[in-house]
Amino acid sequence: MVHVLNINPYAATHDKLTGLPNSFLFYDRVNVAIASDERTTSRSAVALIKIRELELIRRTQGDSIGDILLLRVTERLSKSLREGDTIGKLDDCDFGILFTQLSSKDCIFSLTSRIKHIVSEPYHINKATLDISLDIGLSIYPDDGINAHILARHAFNDLLDF
Repeated sequence: MVHVLNINPYAATHDKLTGLPNSFLFYDRVNVAIASDERTTSRSAVALIKIRELELIRRTQGDSIGDILLLRVTERLSKSLREGDTIGKLDDCDFGILFTQLSSKDCIFSLTSRIKHIVSEPYHINKATLDISLDIGLSIYPDDGINAHILARHAFNDLLDF
């Protein structure tokens, strides 16, 4: 007897809470962008974003408030991106952003600065005001790596040095 696993493709490639691409799909999209960049003169960049206070908020306010905060952060991140950029939920506290079709390195710094400003504004959840701060690590193709995993490692190291 053969058993067939019935796996939902969406659930396998997206974060359950936010609906964003998970790390598997996110890094696949990074590799697709790199392949596109190899045929053009444009650049792509990967930003890893860590919410510093999320674990503390979960411990002090509860997991449900932490989940609401993640959903609100997702909304703000999504609204701050350009068309064609991709946001992914990489793990509990971390998001990834793939910026595509960058004309210069300076462009990425203005984009991440704007995102940091928008996402760091206070959140009002269940009569509580939550302030968060972000750490952002960046890597740019092809300067910092030639595939998604190398770019992610470079962005993670940049995140630690931030």
